[in-house]
Amino acid sequence: MHRLDIDPPVLADLSENQLQKMRKAGEAMITAERQLAKAGHSLVERIVGDPSSFEPWKRYPEPDVFDYESGSQYYFHAHDDRPQEYGHFHLFLREEALPMDAEAFRVTSDEDSAIAHLVAISMDRRGRPLKLFTTNGWVTSEDFYPATEIIAALSKFDVNHTHPCLALNQWLSAAVVFFGPHIQALLRGRDTRLAPFAKEKSWEQVLEDRTWEVITRMEVSPEAQMREIVTKLARNVAS
Repeated sequence: MHRLDIDPPVLADLSENQLQKMRKAGEAMITAERQLAKAGHSLVERIVGDPSSFEPWKRYPEPDVFDYESGSQYYFHAHDDRPQEYGHFHLFLREEALPMDAEAFRVTSDEDSAIAHLVAISMDRRGRPLKLFTTNGWVTSEDFYPATEIIAALSKFDVNHTHPCLALNQWLSAAVVFFGPHIQALLRGRDTRLAPFAKEKSWEQVLEDRTWEVITRMEVSPEAQMREIVTKLARNVAS
């Protein structure tokens, strides 16, 4: 089974209100990056520490970063078979952030600790995003919720404290808004890709298929996206 490459959303199809939110989030991301750069750091350096001791497959930090008020959670790690990326962030929402009547395709955790994977953000060595992607259920041992349930809760993702780094937490929180339409498209594509196989077999079998890791993937360019958003909003004002 092969992953599905998803095209980025057409920004011209988005409402002005959505574009304004994305622009504000993009500005927050730029601010966080500049704050770190002034101190000689990048986003990935603030999560892994000394690059010379960075280990593939190890989770950074350990335990995961968790915001109990919002139910948001994340960690960073790398594979040793992906030369183009330095590593990637896995972003989650806990059960308390999901809709009260949300039902998972399958549940693996205790009732009080259900967790849903939102998206993974692939980063280069400079700390710049390369791709967004979704994964199969076994990859993060998540409770696998339908895309509609996760999309309804996307706005809840917010890590608002200083561990391990305030600027990094602010960047990730803003990234979920900036790439919101992209994440939604990836999640919908994930379910569309998996559903026929789950119908033929079962969700449990499909989600535990170790030959299928990345389900959907999308290349991103924050700089180009920000320019397009600003241009589109300026044209709206001019017209």
